[in-house]
Amino acid sequence: YSMTLPHGTYQIEATHANRCASPTTVTVTISGNTLRDITLALRTDSFGYYCTTPLLPYTAGTTKLSLTGDDVVTTVTLPFRVSLYGTYYNSATISSNGWLSFVTTTSSVYSNTAIPSTGIPNGALYPFWDDLYLDATSGVYTGVTGTAPNRTFIVEWREGGFYSHRTARVSLVAGHGENR
Repeated sequence: YSMTLPHGTYQIEATHANRCASPTTVTVTISGNTLRDITLALRTDSFGYYCTTPLLPYTAGTTKLSLTGDDVVTTVTLPFRVSLYGTYYNSATISSNGWLSFVTTTSSVYSNTAIPSTGIPNGALYPFWDDLYLDATSGVYTGVTGTAPNRTFIVEWREGGFYSHRTARVSLVAGHGENR
C-alpha cells in the first residue's frame, strides 16, 4: 500500500482480510520516503492448527457424492486415518452446508456459530459454513491427491447455491493431509 502523509510519527494497524492472521500495529516515523514491511502472524492454536489462504492451485474432487437439496449429510470412509486434535478418525460426515465433521452426525447445521463450540458440528473443518443448496448444477466431490504417506483427502463443494439466493454460486475445497 502507498500513503502520502506529512512528516511525523504514526501508528499503522494492519488486519488480514479473512482473520487468519492476528492484527498488528506498528509505529512508523515519516521524515521522507519511507518503506515499511508489516508481517502478520498466523493465528495458531496450541496444536499448531491454523487457517491460511492456500498457495496450491484449486484441486477439484473426482467422486461425486449423493448430496442434493437442502441441509443434507452423508458419511464417507476416509482413504487413510486422519488425526485432528490428537484423535484419529476413519470416517467423516460431509454436509451440504460447507463443512465436514470427523465426529459422525446426522444433523446438517446450516447456521454458523462461533467456534470452537461444544455444539454440532464439532471435530470439524469449516471451509465455508453457510446455508447452501445443492441442485442439479452443483455437487460435493471427494478425491485424494499425492502418494502415501503424503496424501491429502480433498472435499470440494462445486457451484453450490445459497438457500436464500440460489442464483449466487460458490465453489470451495477443503483438505486434510495424511501426515498432519
